[in-house]
Amino acid sequence: SGLEIDFSIAWRKRGSALVIAFSDIIIPIVVAFFAVLWLPARYMVDPGQRIVFSLFMAAVMTISAIPVSARIMHDLKLLRSELGYLVMSALAVNDIIGWVLFTVILGIFTSNSVELTGVALILGVTIGFSVLALTLGRRFSTAIFDAVKRKNMPEPGTSLTITALFGLLFGIFTQKLGIHALFGFLIAGIVVGEAKSLSEKTRGVISQLVHSLFVPLFFAGIGLKIDFVASFDPFLVTLMCVVGIGGRYLGAWLGVTWTREPNINRDLIAIAHTPGGMMEIVVALIALETGLITPAVFVAIVFSAVFSSLLMGPWMRRSMDRRKQIS
Repeated sequence: SGLEIDFSIAWRKRGSALVIAFSDIIIPIVVAFFAVLWLPARYMVDPGQRIVFSLFMAAVMTISAIPVSARIMHDLKLLRSELGYLVMSALAVNDIIGWVLFTVILGIFTSNSVELTGVALILGVTIGFSVLALTLGRRFSTAIFDAVKRKNMPEPGTSLTITALFGLLFGIFTQKLGIHALFGFLIAGIVVGEAKSLSEKTRGVISQLVHSLFVPLFFAGIGLKIDFVASFDPFLVTLMCVVGIGGRYLGAWLGVTWTREPNINRDLIAIAHTPGGMMEIVVALIALETGLITPAVFVAIVFSAVFSSLLMGPWMRRSMDRRKQIS
């Protein structure tokens, strides 16, 4: 997912993209927080941590699936357009901030502390690491891959090894800082992806490796751990789908309204922010393993993530047809 994020484009389009991204973070958080705050205690591991649980659910509802949106927009020939660049920029910012929020909430939960100093420390460390990685780390990554290219080292093996080592290094570092290791891997992907010397062939090999090996193993592992039939709760699944999809759509829709983007693009941009996809499931799995959520909540998040991903394609095609009729 980190490799899918083009940080340079996101930075160049930071004006409108930041407005849309922040709107698509704040509004879904508010909507989701109050929607789950009053859930019955049976859905929670510890009813005494209702606020932390609600904050986590709110953070989950903000994270959109960049790979899903990118793939569907590519199929609809929108990815390389100005609209596509704006959407990818906003999603990149959304993803990074969403992960920062999740990391902070997880840190609060694992430390059993809601003191402002503790929260500020976790937030400061997370932001500080991200800034250093996306500035000095990007330059270091670029220098390494440029050297690999100059010396004609064997490819794609060399770049794959370096990419894996970057992930391990950042993962170890964030784990030692008290931030989850997966956040380090995400930032490592962004840093490595910024290296122009990393060829499209190597990127393709990494993508194929992930989608043909690791993704199936990931879902198989989930299937072995959780009894989806026993943990399926229709009310909770419906709530997660409605609040997740509706909140992300509303946040992006209002964000576009507050920019100078043409209103005709508003619906398409909002729809592109609705899928939860793999990242939502990964976040939920981490929360399940740390004891923050129950299996029933995890199953509801998984169904919401899958349903939102399946819904985006037909929904966006319908919006494009309406857009053509209007124009």
